Amino acid sequence: MRKKPTASFVVILLSIQWISITAIALDLQPLASVTKKAEQGDLVSQFDLGWRYHKGKGVKKDDSKAFALWTAAANKGHAASQHNLALLYFNGLGVEKNAIEAVNWFRKAAEAGFSHAQRNLGFCYQSGRGLKQDHSEAFKWFRESALNGLPDGQFCLAHCYSEGWGVKKSDAEAIKWYQESALNGLPEGQYIMGLRYKNGTVVKQDLVEAFAYFNLASDTHEDAPKERDLIEGQLTKEQKALGQRRTKELQAQIDSEDNSK
Repeated sequence: MRKKPTASFVVILLSIQWISITAIALDLQPLASVTKKAEQGDLVSQFDLGWRYHKGKGVKKDDSKAFALWTAAANKGHAASQHNLALLYFNGLGVEKNAIEAVNWFRKAAEAGFSHAQRNLGFCYQSGRGLKQDHSEAFKWFRESALNGLPDGQFCLAHCYSEGWGVKKSDAEAIKWYQESALNGLPEGQYIMGLRYKNGTVVKQDLVEAFAYFNLASDTHEDAPKERDLIEGQLTKEQKALGQRRTKELQAQIDSEDNSK
C-alpha cells in the first residue's frame, strides 16, 4: 500500500500555493497605463492589474475583479493568468471554490510549461483534490516543475523519492533534489538537509554541515534556529568557525545560482 502524504508535506504545499500568486507579479508600470492597456486587451497588463486587485496595491482589494481580469487573459492562453485563476478557484477567492475548475486551469498552464502550475497540478494529484489521486501523475508533474528549476518542485520531487510516492524509493535521488532545492534558496530544503546531516540519514553525519544548513534556513524557517542552536552547543570553537565559513560558502552558491538565472 502506498503511503499517504504526511501532514507536514501537505502544509508545505498549501503554503507554497498561496505564495505563488504574489511570487510572479509584475507591478512595473503606472496604474493608469496598466489599466488602459488591460482594457485594450493586453494580456500582460490584464495579469498585472489582476494582481494589483488581488493584493489591493494602488486599488481597493477586489478578488472578483482579479478573477475577471485573469479569466480574460487565461482564455487567451496567458499561462501565469491561467495559474493564478486556478488558485482563485482552489481557494474560493472572488469566485465560488471549485477544485475541479482549479485543476482544469492548472493543467492548461502546466502543459504550457509554467513551473508553478506544474508543481500545483502535482499537488492536486498527490492529494486527490479536484481529481482522482494518482501518485504517478503527481511525480510526473513534480519532476517537470523540478527540471524547470522551481525550488518548491525540486523539494516535492525529493519527497516523492524519499517516500516512494509514484516512483521507486531512492535515497540518492531524494538527497540530490533536497540539496538542489536548498541551494536554490528554499528554506524547507535547507532544513531537511540540516536534519539529514545531523542524524546521518543517507549522508555521513556531519554536525558542521548540519549547522551550516540550519543557519541558512534560520531567517525564514520556524524550527531551524532551535536546531542550529542545539548543534552549536555541541561544537568546538574551531568547528563553530568552520560552520560559519561553510554557511557563507553555501550562501555564495545560492547567490551564484540567483545571478545566473
